[in-house]
Amino acid sequence: MEGQMRFRPLNEDHAIESVKFSVAFSTGILSQSIMAVEQGHNLWLDSLPARSIADVSIESNGRSANAPGVSFSFLRPDGSPSWSMAVAVNRIDIECSLYSRWERVWTEAKGYFVKAIEILSKAQPSLGIGAVELTVKDVFVATERDYPLNQLLKPSVRLPEFIFEAGQAWHANSGWFEVNGMQRTLHNLNCDATPNDDLTIINISHYQQGLMASPINISAKQAQLFETLEQRMSTLHKANKQLMIDILKDDMAGRIGLGAGNNVDF
Repeated sequence: MEGQMRFRPLNEDHAIESVKFSVAFSTGILSQSIMAVEQGHNLWLDSLPARSIADVSIESNGRSANAPGVSFSFLRPDGSPSWSMAVAVNRIDIECSLYSRWERVWTEAKGYFVKAIEILSKAQPSLGIGAVELTVKDVFVATERDYPLNQLLKPSVRLPEFIFEAGQAWHANSGWFEVNGMQRTLHNLNCDATPNDDLTIINISHYQQGLMASPINISAKQAQLFETLEQRMSTLHKANKQLMIDILKDDMAGRIGLGAGNNVDF
């Protein structure tokens, strides 16, 4: 209980600030194909009413850049998006900052993928999906300036030892490959602590890129394509949950629904 009193997750029952689902194509999306997606806005107008055909901010593996593209979003009163979809360069990025449960959020994201890919399959049938990506950002709040980090995180091969003695502000980044049969997944774990008045914000960002053995063409056997997309994204989701279980203290893992015996899929 002591650890729970000194740290709290961003939300009442989970710590997820945002989740981003992405597919990366093995070749670039042509400008006319991007315009075809823009012209299909009516297919998701009700849920993503805002539209922009200016430069789109693309972030992958911790790196960001602007590129010509089209984006759609549902904006909060303050102008920040609760949901967004961007199509630019060689990828589709769908991001949710209003996370609830995996099945609910992924089902909505998959619906956007299906519609956008169906448009692209007609506009540019040679496109092939080379990778599926998932980025999950968790946030925890330390309620004391001199917080004991070892009451939130536990020693792990994924975390350097120095962060437990680093004080209020620290940053750690690590990466590794996981190989399972023909499937290879790149992991990047980026963690930091930012003091803010009497509180400290602890960010945990886990990026995964599931590489395809060979690009999957988007214009052939679409039912099989979307089934593969579903399976690969589910695998990345499970890997993210396991990572959080591996690095979080048991009481906090239980508090955000990752404890033993929990039947709700966060």
